[in-house]
Amino acid sequence: MNHIDSEKLKIEQIKSRGNRLLRTVDVDRCIRQNRVEPCVIVYFLKKALGLLGATECLIEKGYEEEAQVITRAIIELRINFQYFLTAGEDDWKQVTVRVLDSVVIEKIKALKAVDYDFGGEPIDKEHWTVIEEDIKKRYTTEEYNAIRKHGFSGLSLEERARRTKNEDWYDSAYRLFSRNVHMADVFETLGASLAPHSFPDYERSRVDSVWAASVNSSEVIVSGCCAWFAEHDLEAGDKESTS
Repeated sequence: MNHIDSEKLKIEQIKSRGNRLLRTVDVDRCIRQNRVEPCVIVYFLKKALGLLGATECLIEKGYEEEAQVITRAIIELRINFQYFLTAGEDDWKQVTVRVLDSVVIEKIKALKAVDYDFGGEPIDKEHWTVIEEDIKKRYTTEEYNAIRKHGFSGLSLEERARRTKNEDWYDSAYRLFSRNVHMADVFETLGASLAPHSFPDYERSRVDSVWAASVNSSEVIVSGCCAWFAEHDLEAGDKESTS
């Protein structure tokens, strides 16, 4: 079995394990029981599986450069997930509320940017202003501004990486792949024409680095989600146990 086939086998195993967990967790039941924490864990799980699948599709179609954009997203998801787990050890409900609030705050930022007129459809500004003021009551001005800028953690991605011991992923992988999010790397797009012999080692390692980062980060997230549900013994939200 060659390296690529080995990575594909790992991907299938990760997807199988993640989808098996998704089939057993009843999100609607958790919501009815006012147990929102499992829903956030499921979000991380579904997002990881989706990004892993997208990376796999892009590489199989020959879009290695574009796959690096998705890989950066997986690494950021990994860092956020592990920070969520760390913060949750102190107070699961509090960190879950911060996650949900940060999502709404981000939506409000987007609405303000388009002056509450999205896609030609005017949006009730007063409605969202009331929601924003309600969220602000839960935080100090400093806390709210930090969440507004950095998300639920209130920390920069670099600091989140440091606190979750992901500095190496941040430095070597996140910084490496980031340029493909903001602009195309001309040597990656036109390398064969511009300088066919300039970066042979890089060309050979590009796919390997994407596979490694995507597979490793997805595996960490899926394993972490499985461990979380096992640790919290959420049988009441298990579809199989209630069928």
